[in-house]
Amino acid sequence: MIETLKQLRQQSYSAFEVLVVDQTSLHPKGVSETIGELVREGAITYLKLKEPSVTRAKNWAISQARGKIILTLDDDLEFGPELVKQHAQWYIKPEVKAVGGKVVEIQKRPRQFFPAAFGQFNYYGEPNTNSNELLAPTEIKVTPGGNFSFQKEVWQAMGGFDENFLGNAVNEDSDFCLRLTKAGYRLWFDPQIEVRHQRCAVGGTRGHGDVLNWFEQMFANNLYFFLKHFPHWRLPLFFMGHLPQEVACIFKYGRLSPRAWLTPTRGYWRGWQTYRCSR
Repeated sequence: MIETLKQLRQQSYSAFEVLVVDQTSLHPKGVSETIGELVREGAITYLKLKEPSVTRAKNWAISQARGKIILTLDDDLEFGPELVKQHAQWYIKPEVKAVGGKVVEIQKRPRQFFPAAFGQFNYYGEPNTNSNELLAPTEIKVTPGGNFSFQKEVWQAMGGFDENFLGNAVNEDSDFCLRLTKAGYRLWFDPQIEVRHQRCAVGGTRGHGDVLNWFEQMFANNLYFFLKHFPHWRLPLFFMGHLPQEVACIFKYGRLSPRAWLTPTRGYWRGWQTYRCSR
């Protein structure tokens, strides 16, 4: 988080505010001191969320933001000094409502069954956000939430981010994008707006529970997202498409423990219950 904040202070575009929603229960001493200094300098607005929730954190920060354009960033990114300016330039055109940028992953992306075209969803609801070969701006239906800007009025019209997504909130950004485009707003992608995602292993919602908790939340969020947006007759494709994740959970990370075998079922049950209660 500290490195991301340092990079924001080096931006060539200065007419913006930084809101930080902290979901980490306990920081190392040096981190806490740096955050305190930034608050005293007025460099950031600091908000502390007791119960970790990615979507609740976003909604709280956006509700407090004074600007008309919102840029959401992850806390473990590397980017250049033109990032904010590159997003801001798009909104010179009043018809532009939302813009996504490239997120370069340091880890290899898993292969999908039945992959969709870039910026689209496949048959079982998995987004394709691998933009490595794209060179020119284009219109899309989904973009990663870690490098994503939109007009605040769009967030208000959408009713904010869906807080039914649990814990790690996998697919909460896909859900927001899909609701946005279904409502008639156009979502643009600019490959020149680039960040590098470092996949930090600690901090925020990552520090709550172990790896099997994370998988359970992922299974729940994936199913909730699918049931919310896609025809239910495609459920066999959904489960087939997510089989590699189940195998990784049980064999690689769960080491064949009884709890690991139960984790996918527990997650999908939570996803179904969340969907049923949200209707």
